[in-house]
Order: sequence, then C-alpha cells, then structure tokens
Amino acid sequence: MMNYRINNQVHSGAFYHYPDKRLPLSARTYIDGCSYEYQEVDIETKLSHFGYLAIRNKHFYRELKDNIDKKSKDPQYDGYEDTAKHAMADYISYLRCGDTYDSLSFVYADMSFRQLYLLLVRELKLRYYEYEDFTAHVKCYAFKDYRFDNESIAERFKDDRIGLQAYLTSDQETRRLIKEGK
Repeated sequence: MMNYRINNQVHSGAFYHYPDKRLPLSARTYIDGCSYEYQEVDIETKLSHFGYLAIRNKHFYRELKDNIDKKSKDPQYDGYEDTAKHAMADYISYLRCGDTYDSLSFVYADMSFRQLYLLLVRELKLRYYEYEDFTAHVKCYAFKDYRFDNESIAERFKDDRIGLQAYLTSDQETRRLIKEGK
C-alpha cells in the first residue's frame, strides 16, 4: 500500500549548497538523541533527507561516522555511538512499524552502527518514493507503507531466536510484503 503524504515536499533546495549530495543538517541532528537539534527536527524530515540521498546512491555513512568518532574522543560523550545506534534503530522501527518503539527491536542491539546504517539504507530504497504534485507544482515524497506484523513474525520464529534475528536484521520481510502486495 502506498502511503502518500501530499504535504511532505522534497526539499531538494536543502541540498542546493551541497553539490556532492551530503546531508543538509549537522550529523548531530540525525544521531544525537540527547541534542536540541535532534529534538527540533521531526523523524519524517530526517528520513526524507536520508531517503533523498539513498535513492540517488549517495552515501552519508562517513558524515555520521566522523561525527561519532569525533565526539567519542571526548569523555563527556561516553556512549555516543550507542546513542547513534539507538537513533538508527528508531528510524528502522519507524519505517517498519510506524513508531520508534518496536517490540522486536532487541534484535538491533548486537548490530554495529555500520550494519544499522546499511539496513536503514536498504529499507529506504524499498520504501522512499518521490512524485510530482502537478497541481501545486512541487515534488513530494512518501514512504511506501509496508507494516510489519511483529506478532506474526515472532510466531514464525518462536523456537528460533537466531533465525528471528537474522530475518529482522535483513530486508526480507519488507521484500515479502512487497511481493505479496501488502
């Protein structure tokens, strides 16, 4: 099912000053859940920035990772990479379940930041969509809404925790939902 949100315009102008197609806001805005910047920008805007770059095969991992490495050198930011990993897991949960809380999100705990980044990019490439609203003369974005049924997934893997983790740390469920047209 396509979940169009007409009022969400692609702000390609936000990328105007970045011809190399990098994130238009500071890395902290996307990964530091404790920061003012992170709180000020809603999750769909951040996901739209990621999606805009992801479908254009522009990598933004280095920007985020450089920020993590820089902050992690300061004792004041102890646990900063875990904070960043939590943010990435929240983005994945939001795309998959419509909320940052996901009853099966424990599977992300053992993943590295890079693994979470790659999973997010795969999910974005399957879900992020741009289209023209010709009446308003604007380009809009939407996310294809393939909602996970966590109870059904947990039931399928009730005796196989390793299989459940492997399944949820991939994009297999999203691909299954696409194939089934759900």
